Amino acid sequence: MRTAPTILLVIGDDGIATIPCGIPDAMPFITRTVPNRLSEEILDLIAAYPKARLILCADNLAQDYRCDTVPRLNFLDRARLIDRRLKQNFPQARLTAQRAFRHDSHRILLVGLQENNPIFAWEERLRDRLPTLCLLPIEGAPLLTRLMPEAAQSWAMMVSRQKTGGLRQIVTYRGNLVFTRLTPLPSVGEETETAARDIRASLDYLTRYGLPTSKDLALLLLWPESASGTTAFADMPLRLIRFLSPFDAAQKLALPFAPPPAALDSDLLFAAQILTRRPVLGLMMSSTRIQRRHQILQFWGLRLAVGALIAVIGLTLAQAGDLISTLSKTHKDLSALTESRQTLAETQQQAAPETAPLGKLRAAVARKHIYEEQTPLPWHGLRELTLGLGKPLRLEGVTWTQVDSSAPEIFTLSFTVLTDGAKPERADAQAVFDTAAARIAHAMPDYQISVTKPPYPARPQDSVAPDTSQKMDAPTTEITLQRPGQRGTHE
Repeated sequence: MRTAPTILLVIGDDGIATIPCGIPDAMPFITRTVPNRLSEEILDLIAAYPKARLILCADNLAQDYRCDTVPRLNFLDRARLIDRRLKQNFPQARLTAQRAFRHDSHRILLVGLQENNPIFAWEERLRDRLPTLCLLPIEGAPLLTRLMPEAAQSWAMMVSRQKTGGLRQIVTYRGNLVFTRLTPLPSVGEETETAARDIRASLDYLTRYGLPTSKDLALLLLWPESASGTTAFADMPLRLIRFLSPFDAAQKLALPFAPPPAALDSDLLFAAQILTRRPVLGLMMSSTRIQRRHQILQFWGLRLAVGALIAVIGLTLAQAGDLISTLSKTHKDLSALTESRQTLAETQQQAAPETAPLGKLRAAVARKHIYEEQTPLPWHGLRELTLGLGKPLRLEGVTWTQVDSSAPEIFTLSFTVLTDGAKPERADAQAVFDTAAARIAHAMPDYQISVTKPPYPARPQDSVAPDTSQKMDAPTTEITLQRPGQRGTHE
């Protein structure tokens, strides 16, 4: 049950049921009045509890219901289609709403409240209290499933007496409201006969909503069976008929309050159902909704602004602490740097007599490097020689001489000629040497190459009787590379 004080007004065509909840010493009462005339007794109770929440529940004829089917669409297209269907079905309605079926999102219930509905007169008078609007058939439909478990998977109807409205029919299919009807309140003892006549009249409408036959309809009558018999349904076969008094129904559902044991009216039973649960379909006029949003913004806006300000101040203080710490560290570093510079200046001043001659010496050495003649180095020739050497030659020794940059640069190279086999043949060794010498000459075009020591005393073709099959040890050779002296070209 709601813990916050709440006042529920069930507004019917024959009167208004006022049910206070969570308010000490306040009892429910029913006011017989013209629907559009505001009762001072009710207004005084509401004014006495300015912080109580208000719920206005409509139980009258000025409300219409339609079942419809919508195709599978995205959220925006579905909303636009439903809005168009509401305008088509209820062009004169002052307030419309829709509710999707459980277990079938393509089926929807369209609701329209007519302009002459007395709930609007109360809503306008109590607009500053931001009342929530609801509809008794929609809020009472879950009672049928809770009191008759068979209604969760089939067709079911619940008929109840309402002092404020009349004889109310609520028809559900698999727990979803599909049809409702309100007829005048019958005399005591005539409820069953009147309900039977109304049900016969309603069966034609129910077949349009998909009811196969009356045998598929389960009936729950919210009054004691002793109040009237079941003979009225003798010629109307139903799936089952069950009687249950409003008091027994409240006890079965463990509601916080119940009608008197002998009561035939279900006003308090429906009120207890509404007050113990959130409204199934809570409605609100657009102007009231805007006003409620403004109040929420006013209530939470200042608190959010103060909270944001405190967060900003805290963040600023935290960042200010980091900034102060950084500035302090920077100041210490600058002080240490200034002190180091002063110490260095003092040390340099004290060491000036000893370091002054060293400065002159460094300057003299620098001038010497600038003006003295650079010593020739063999790096240029060695780089070119590296490109000319190959695997058939094994370098045994290198001699390099150059007196100065104007003198010729001379390389003397000693090689061992390598061929395949343990003891190379003379012709093969000579051919390998000639190829290697030509490769070196190509890699060092600035040098003149001369063979100081050939691999053999004479070339094989110069021999009188050469023995080409003779094998000897790996021969050694020596060549000389000479380049004329020239300034500025050595590296």
